[in-house]
Amino acid sequence: MTNPSVEDIIKPNIDAITKSTDASNTAIQELIKAYQELAARNAKNVMAAIQALAAVKSPAEFIELQQKLIKDGVDAAVRDSQHIAQLTNAVFTAASEPVKKQIEAAQTEPVKKQVDEVRKAEAVQAEAVEKAEAVQAEAVGKVEAVQAEALEKAESVQAEAVRKTGRS
Repeated sequence: MTNPSVEDIIKPNIDAITKSTDASNTAIQELIKAYQELAARNAKNVMAAIQALAAVKSPAEFIELQQKLIKDGVDAAVRDSQHIAQLTNAVFTAASEPVKKQIEAAQTEPVKKQVDEVRKAEAVQAEAVEKAEAVQAEAVGKVEAVQAEALEKAESVQAEAVRKTGRS
């Protein structure tokens, strides 16, 4: 049995790191796109809700619509959170697959350098996951801010409607 060259040992590890990094970048882009779509959809829903609330004719209709909007908003938030969680899990599972395969290969070959390179790949993967989580947290914060603003506007519209009906 001949000893593998340094290139023979390092090349598969570099390939695994490259594939993992590419998958991580793709995953981050998919998450960003999902959050952008979510924010756009939420902004559209907020505007539609404000318009609907402004068009009500009576306090009873206003309260009924407000309750429906709140229920629909909570349902959408739960669905969106589940979708983001599934997407996050799926993309990072795919991103970690090259490293996982390389680790399995390293376990069958008694080559310390290869194990060290795989550990480096894991560190790169962990950093990518950390960055994605930071992007996710930032996007969630933005979504929550849009929702809070929408709620404030809805409450303002409600207060104005109540005030107008009180004067009539």
